[in-house]
Amino acid sequence: MSAFMVVASVLALSGLGTGQDEFRARGDFWSSIHSLAQSDTPEQNRELLNYVRSLTPEELVAAARQGCIAGENKPKLTMDWERKAAAESNALLCLEIYFEVLSQDEERKQDCEEMAETVMELLADRDQLICLRRAIVSRISYSETTAFQLAMMRYAARHPRQVDEVLGAIIENRHEESDLREEAISAVSRGIHKQVRTICRSDPNVREAIEVKRKHTNKLIRVSELIRAGEVTLTDETLKALKPIAARILANLRLLGPILADAENEPPDLRKQARRTLEGYRKSALTGIDDEVEKALRGAAD
Repeated sequence: MSAFMVVASVLALSGLGTGQDEFRARGDFWSSIHSLAQSDTPEQNRELLNYVRSLTPEELVAAARQGCIAGENKPKLTMDWERKAAAESNALLCLEIYFEVLSQDEERKQDCEEMAETVMELLADRDQLICLRRAIVSRISYSETTAFQLAMMRYAARHPRQVDEVLGAIIENRHEESDLREEAISAVSRGIHKQVRTICRSDPNVREAIEVKRKHTNKLIRVSELIRAGEVTLTDETLKALKPIAARILANLRLLGPILADAENEPPDLRKQARRTLEGYRKSALTGIDDEVEKALRGAAD
């Protein structure tokens, strides 16, 4: 099976019935997906894809919710982190396969954008299962390994303001679970750093500097280090393209600074994540934000 088998391999629920029609008749979409995902034969792979292809977006979301509940209630898992991991993996399995199906169907590729928007709405909805929301935020701006990750990456690139609003609301809300807030901080940071790298590496001066550097070293070449060392000067076009990203970082600082400074009310792990993120911005190619980043770090309550 393709990329979604990475997720499927961690699943081991048992005691499921047979017959996809029977499951569907009672609104149990997860059991069908799970039972079909247990085999890696070409025939069952096709059956799994065909089954998921037949689901409406609403039914797919229902399957992801059901998978979360199944993972959280799996009898053999005794540790909290194990149940969380199983719940999130089940939800991701549903999402990975569904986006895989959409990406393979020429007539439905446009549905990827709409489904990505639906996924962001699920993330923003505090009434949704927390394990489903954790699964979603963990894949925003993460990589382009699977069709789901690629769709969310593209959506975040096209709609950075909307994505930042959803993630920002999670970050600043103390009523949200701490680990969800941590993941939201990471998602914003990943997206920003990826954009910065993409823009900088398109700069002709940067490409030339990298080529020269490669002749003298086999080490990993970090564009931000070249810029900060004065070994390359960005073009005016690149600097203009980076301005909106600098504004995103400054907006992010206004969320992270108060978290870092509030040792009394904010969880230690969340504050550590905020600090790591600020320190990452301090090393970025955007030297113009250094003073603001330092100010946020100095305001930390150590």
